[in-house]
Amino acid sequence: MLLAAGIATLGYLTPRIDTLQLLALAFACSALAWWLYRHTPDEDVPQLINASLVLRLLLLFMLPNLSDDYFRFIWDGRLLAAGEAPFAHLPRELLYTSSAHSSNLTPELFAQLNSPDYFTIYPPVAQATFWLAAKLSPESVYGSVLVLRLIHILAEAGTLILLPRLLARMNMPVRNALLYALNPLVIIELTGNLHAEALVVFFMVAGLYLLSFGQWQRWAVMWGLAVASKLIPLLLLPLWVRIVGWKQAIMYSIVAAGVAAVCFVPLLADGFLPHLMSSVDLYFQKFEFNASVYYLVREAGFAVKGYNIIGTAGPVLLLISLVIILFIALRRSEGDMIAVFCRKAALALMVYYACAAIVHPWYVVPVLVLCVLGRWWFGVVWSVMVWLSYAAYTVNGVKENYWLVFAEYAVVFSIVIIEIKKTAATGISDSREK
Repeated sequence: MLLAAGIATLGYLTPRIDTLQLLALAFACSALAWWLYRHTPDEDVPQLINASLVLRLLLLFMLPNLSDDYFRFIWDGRLLAAGEAPFAHLPRELLYTSSAHSSNLTPELFAQLNSPDYFTIYPPVAQATFWLAAKLSPESVYGSVLVLRLIHILAEAGTLILLPRLLARMNMPVRNALLYALNPLVIIELTGNLHAEALVVFFMVAGLYLLSFGQWQRWAVMWGLAVASKLIPLLLLPLWVRIVGWKQAIMYSIVAAGVAAVCFVPLLADGFLPHLMSSVDLYFQKFEFNASVYYLVREAGFAVKGYNIIGTAGPVLLLISLVIILFIALRRSEGDMIAVFCRKAALALMVYYACAAIVHPWYVVPVLVLCVLGRWWFGVVWSVMVWLSYAAYTVNGVKENYWLVFAEYAVVFSIVIIEIKKTAATGISDSREK
């Protein structure tokens, strides 16, 4: 009951500029979730996992309070519902046009967009949910939010069904699913704030569950749908090379990438590829938020060059992260095939985000679920520490407290280093199985 009250208060009564209330509730809910994970009797764990769906249903009627991205979801969805391509034009180019009129793209909706001068970044599976929300609620923002939330709750329900079963097939404690099921970050960001990681995690877990039965083709389809929900899982395909061999890894990576590519076909329009890539470039050459290594490089750039070197540092750090991910992919590891992949994948995403210029809290959720499956703890710790990034939101706009950013990453990187050293010395830890 206490956890439910905390989640509801976070969702309905906590604006993101109220830092003290937000962080107090987030950390209190995280502590309660941890207590339940540690002290729930084994026989009650399945019921508690099922009950965690109620925590998501509690948020059914809220408007997202920690993110305004949902206005862009609705904008894109209304374009699609009217037969327009969301990648074809900037929102500002469409305002007051006949297309805007036919798509019900009102000045009021435009005024709420946080990226009116940028092309959309959302891949086709996410766009399909936007389209459905617009079709079922063509004029009401609240109605579209309700449709999107129902879709996300269904995706989360699928994850909550499959994750315990996958853990059991991997001979891991089913209670580890509570680390995801009860996690306040997961509940608030995926169900409350409608981020596409709900879809990504479902397709990833579904694919790995099918893979536990040796169904590689179906895994490839699911992974392709994960990529078509958000592009990040594409980075993880090379990790199979030393686990199953080059031939099989390449074969099924092609299938997964092909499935994702086919999903993009309905969105094709003039300028599609350059417009999509221009949005991707923003994450490496313009936007900054809650970064770690990048901020250190940026400060060095200020000292040497006298200006922000994001245009150079962003792409260079991306290249460095890809090289490190390739090293992780080529490093041989022993153990359960899926567990080894999840460990490598969690570490690869950690490296990628360590080098990134922008790391929103919801980006941590796929890292968390991979850590749950791969017997790492750093994703669990990060899912708590990343709440500190919300201290950047104030009544005067976004102003980061770099001491809090330092605290977040000092804790997380310390856990990463400890776990890597422990793994190097003893192999895959079985501490969660004791």
